[in-house]
Amino acid sequence: MENAAGLLIEHDEGVAVLTIDREAQLNALDDRTMRALADALAALAVDERVAVVLLTSRGDRAFSVGVDLAAFGERMPTGPDSDWYALVPFLRETYPKPVVCAVSGYAVGGGFELLLAGDLVVAAEHSQFGLPEVTRGLLAGAGATDLPRRIPLNVALELGLTGDRIGARRAYELGLVNAVHPVETVRAEALALAKRIAANGPIPVRLTKELMHATLEVDRATMRERADAAGAFVNASADAVEGPRAFLEKRAPRWTGC
Repeated sequence: MENAAGLLIEHDEGVAVLTIDREAQLNALDDRTMRALADALAALAVDERVAVVLLTSRGDRAFSVGVDLAAFGERMPTGPDSDWYALVPFLRETYPKPVVCAVSGYAVGGGFELLLAGDLVVAAEHSQFGLPEVTRGLLAGAGATDLPRRIPLNVALELGLTGDRIGARRAYELGLVNAVHPVETVRAEALALAKRIAANGPIPVRLTKELMHATLEVDRATMRERADAAGAFVNASADAVEGPRAFLEKRAPRWTGC
C-alpha cells in the first residue's frame, strides 16, 4: 500500500484501488489530496500492470462531499489553473482506462462531479447524490453540467436547480448507478466488477471505452470509420490470437496488451 496526501493506493489483480483518506472531513478534497489524486491517476494511466481503476473512500458516511470549503476559505479552486478544474475533465474526457467508483454515503457537490467523471458506479443502499452548489451561490461547472448525458434532462435540471438529493435506489432507476448493495459488501462488489473488466483483453477494453464515449460526440459516419479502424487494429494484435486460442484450450488467456 502506498500513502500520499489524503490518498491510499493499493493494487489487486490488475486493479488499482484509490481510496480518498479524509474520513473526518467526509472525504472532502483539499489541494494536496486533489493533487495526489491527479498525480496517481496520471501514473496509473500509463502503468501496464493496471487495467482498471477503482475509486473509493474511507468510511461509510461519505464518498466525498467535494471541495473542502474549510480548507480553501473564500478562494474556491475552480479557475482554469486549479487542480480541481483540471482533474475532472482529465478523468472524464481523456482517461484511457475504465474507472469504477464505489460509493458509500454522501456523494454531493464535487464528490458527485468526481464520480460522474468515472465510468461505472456501485453504491451502498444508504448513499445520497446531489448538487447543492446553487444553494450556496456557486456553480457546479466542473462536471455536473454533463449530468444530462447520464440521466434525463428534466431530472438533471431538477437536481441542478434545486440542490435536492436522491437516494441510491432512485439513482439506480435512472441509470446513474450500475448496482446497489448493502454497505457491508459494496466495496467488495465494486472490486469484483473491476476485476471482471481487468480479466479481459486490455486493448479492446481501452478501445471500447473510447468508442462508447465518442459516440456521444461524433456523427455516425465518423463513428463508423473510427470503429472500423479500431476493429482492424484489435484484429491485428497478438491478443486477438491468444483469446480464441485460450477459449479452445479451455484456459485463462495470457494477455500481452499488444
